[in-house]
Amino acid sequence: MVELVGELAICIVTLCFGLLISFQLAHIYHVRRITRLARRCVDSGTLAPVLVELEKMHQLNNVKDVDLDESLT
Repeated sequence: MVELVGELAICIVTLCFGLLISFQLAHIYHVRRITRLARRCVDSGTLAPVLVELEKMHQLNNVKDVDLDESLT
């Protein structure tokens, strides 16, 4: 019984460390992407790179722009 509890504890700890590492990797990826985007904005002196990225996200997610005035009528 002690061996089973020990193995279960090792599995839980391994799972928790795996989750922590995956969150850290995702965070590092997004921070690098945002840093790269900010650097492009500073170099160009405009917000055009941000607008291009937003347009790409809209195209990838097939997000439909909603006109607020149209939805009220």
